[in-house]
Order: sequence, then structure tokens, then C-alpha cells
Amino acid sequence: MRKKEEETRPEATAQTIKDGLSRLGKTANGIKQTYLDLKVEGTLLADASLIAKYVNLQSVDVQRNEITDLSALSALRHLTHLDASHNKLTQVVPLDPPTRNLRSLHLAHNNIIHIADISAYQRLSKLVLDGNQITDLSGLGSLPHLKALSVQDNRLATLEGLQKCSGLRRLSLSRNELTSLEPLHSMSHIESLEVAGNKLSSLKGVESITCLARLDCSDNLITELEEIRYAQPLDLLKELTVTGNAIVNFKLSRVHIVHLIPQLEVLNGEGVSFTEKVKAGNLHGADAEPLKTIRRKYFPNGELDDGGGAVIPVSAGLLASNGLDAKDDEIFFEAADEAVRTL
Repeated sequence: MRKKEEETRPEATAQTIKDGLSRLGKTANGIKQTYLDLKVEGTLLADASLIAKYVNLQSVDVQRNEITDLSALSALRHLTHLDASHNKLTQVVPLDPPTRNLRSLHLAHNNIIHIADISAYQRLSKLVLDGNQITDLSGLGSLPHLKALSVQDNRLATLEGLQKCSGLRRLSLSRNELTSLEPLHSMSHIESLEVAGNKLSSLKGVESITCLARLDCSDNLITELEEIRYAQPLDLLKELTVTGNAIVNFKLSRVHIVHLIPQLEVLNGEGVSFTEKVKAGNLHGADAEPLKTIRRKYFPNGELDDGGGAVIPVSAGLLASNGLDAKDDEIFFEAADEAVRTL
């Protein structure tokens, strides 16, 4: 299939490069006119040196080619945007000297295993490394202006090395092999965090990310509703996704989560309604602890447990105090729902 695809793609020549030039502007000294953008996509381009003579380029898009080495682009001293996704690169831009104006770098779907030290790119604000084979982030170094980092579909098992990127706002790490979020505890400025499809059993570490507004931890190994409490201090959290975890199988788990994080606007892709918030308040009120004692007294085998028994519903105490025979917890949940409907 790969060979057939290559046969349908054109060879890349000097004329191909020339045809891909666009956006006429001026050189840095303002004296001459020059092309500032280049787009050569879906060819058999393997030699980046064909681009090197266009030293005034600011944006280079060479997606879906056959490039293995970008070192020739060191000549492009004014480069601010580079997209070399879907090539055959094994390193993260070994430019020497580094292009210090680089702000956006896309190297998704290459053959990158290790990130060499790229701390020289001090103005870099966006880095996309999806679909490689990266195992750690230690090579990032200190990138104070990096706002968005995406390393999805890799082989990350640890987040060590990320802490020096203290200015991160959007972090996408879905479909890796992560088991802990604790290294993120010092990264309080992150606003959006995607860690779906990892091996997480706990959300410990997110409680310190005080600016977090969106969290996607779907398709992990979270089995205890108590883990949601790590997100409870996050006053700005508006969107949470936990689908694909065992906790969504607990009855009334959605109500429990809404109770713990009442400011949520979207839970598991669905808007949180006013009715749900009222229901959460009634089933998980402030008198939960006294009711826990009552419930355990009359139902020691946990017949009236809610999803995981993390917070005790008000209705559990009412049923217990009335001496109702509720051996099947389904009876309890039907009664609880009816109680809410009659409010």
C-alpha cells in the first residue's frame, strides 16, 4: 500500500519548490521583495536543501513527504512556523545554529524516539509531536513561552522533564502509557489537559492545577469515585470527561460528580442541567456523614450504597430510619429518583 501511494506522488524538483512559494513580502531589512511562505505537500521530497536558498521564508509546510533531515533549514533565520508532519524524521529539528524566531513546530507522525535538547528555541509557543515513539520529555528543557504541547499517541510512561515548561496552557497527552499525573502538581497555569487512553488509576496531581478549565481523563483505569475529589478544589473546571472508566458504571455516578464539582457545565460530553444540580444537592446534602452512620447501622451489607459509597445519599437515611426492607439496591435508587421528582 505504501509503495503504491509513493508511485502516485510526484517527484520533488527545484521547480516544485518554486511553485510552492506564496505571500510576497519584504526582506528583513525592508529593501527587497521576497516570498515568505512555502507549501510543498504530498510529494517525494526527501532533500530539504532544495529549500535552503530561500533564506527569507517565514512559514514552511512540507507535510507528507519523505524528508529524513531538516538540518539544511538552519539557513532560514526568519522561520517562525514549520510543519514537517508525516515524514521520516528521527529527531526534533537538529538545526545548527537553531532558528531562534521559531514559534510553531509540527512534527507529528514521524519516527522520533527521543527529544534532543531544544531549549534554544526560546520563542517556541506551540509544539506538536503526535504519532511518534517518544518515551520521555526530558529533552524539552526550559521553554518559557511554550503555551501548547501535544504528544498524543506516543509511548510516554513519565512526565518528568515537563516541569520547566511552566507557561503551558494546553497539554495533550492522550493514548500513552502514563500511570501518574503527580509531576504536574507545580504546573498551575494549565487550562486544558487531555490524558485519555492512558493507564491512570488516580487523578492525584490535578488538584494543584488551579487554572484548569477542561479535563479529559476518559478511557483509563479509574475505579474509585473518590478520585474525583482531586478535581474538587479546581474552581475554574467547567468540562470533565471520565467515560471509559469503571466509575461511570456506578449508579448515580453522574449525580455524585456534579455534587463534588457543582460548577461543571459539561460532563462526559453532555451539558449539566439545572435539574441535575438540584438532584445532586438533595441526594448528597450536608448531613451525609450522620446518614452514613444510620445507613451502616440498618444496612451493614451496603444494600443502600451509591456508586462506590463515597458520599451517602439523603434518601438512604430516610429509608433506614423508616425501617424499609430494601435488600435490592435497585429499590433504593427508584425511591431516590421518585423523591427528587416530587420536590
